[in-house]
Amino acid sequence: TIEDTLPEVWNKIITETDSLLIDLIAERTEKVCGFKTEAKDVEKFLVKHEAKFLVSPELFDGKVEGKKQHRPKRPKGAKLSQDDLIPYIVEVLRKHGGRARKDEVDRELYERFQATFQQAWYQELVAQGIPRWQHNIAWAKERAKRKGLIKSAEESGRGYWELTAKAIR
Repeated sequence: TIEDTLPEVWNKIITETDSLLIDLIAERTEKVCGFKTEAKDVEKFLVKHEAKFLVSPELFDGKVEGKKQHRPKRPKGAKLSQDDLIPYIVEVLRKHGGRARKDEVDRELYERFQATFQQAWYQELVAQGIPRWQHNIAWAKERAKRKGLIKSAEESGRGYWELTAKAIR
């Protein structure tokens, strides 16, 4: 069971851009080259090379069944990074008086970026079986929280996203 689960866990760590992994890579990079690395640069690196880091469960065992796993390719044209999504999240929350349910924010952002989010790469299921577009919105919210724009779940209530005083201005 563990051997079957390890590729799945590894792939989640890579696709979810886990903050512990980012911190570890940044720390090790600084030790090797002597320069402080920004988390956003590590994230860009991981996203750029994501396909190289992912492990196919069939190959993990050394067993190849003759099936090539199909993964949608990252779109060449319109791409939305997590940082790109932050101002739109703030805009949606402002429209709702500074606080809204997560599902409302997801729905409104999906409607706004429907042409992009309908692409196969954004529809691919990632962490906990949710589509990448929704996963990216959730991570964008976390990044906005770190920037002091969105309150923590403890402050705003489970399932709700709420702007801080800094973002309301």
